[in-house]
Amino acid sequence: MSNIQSFNWEQPGRSYRSNGSYVQKYANVKVEEFDCRIEVVTDYDHDWTMFRGKFTDTWEEGALKNPRGRYDNRVYKYFVPDSTVRETINDYTTNLKYSIQAARVQAKTQVEEDMKLAIDPGSMGYTAVGVRATISFKGVELGDASVWGIEIDDSDAPYIDEVANEELQEALTEARQKLAELREN
Repeated sequence: MSNIQSFNWEQPGRSYRSNGSYVQKYANVKVEEFDCRIEVVTDYDHDWTMFRGKFTDTWEEGALKNPRGRYDNRVYKYFVPDSTVRETINDYTTNLKYSIQAARVQAKTQVEEDMKLAIDPGSMGYTAVGVRATISFKGVELGDASVWGIEIDDSDAPYIDEVANEELQEALTEARQKLAELREN
């Protein structure tokens, strides 16, 4: 079994699309007898509030005012974090052994950053992507694998390589099985 460690990523043309999604970068590699394509694709359907909280017009305990709510009546007025500042302080002091003062500062910062990411991840340098691996043999697609909802910034290139390797191995396993079945028949 081949184990690819890193990829020679290429940047597509300005508006390259694959299966309806915009490709940020891609790599073509040959593994054994297979042609493999790995794509990092923009995930426009990603839910940035997942595991962070929810937006609402009704104030609840622990809610933060949405800064955009002051000047834009088309957005919700409040953000209710999944973990309030008080709960996060407790977590920092109990589990991570922070002092109460350090825990307050860190908890407030974390909850506010969660809200900012939920409001506008791009302004914080984040984007959500999917990594898709497609395997073909003599022009026939035999395997594919993908994972979606990966939140990244520019420093996450090594992580993307790791995820790409995992998806490549999963797609190769499927392709090997299908090719073996075809050769038996």
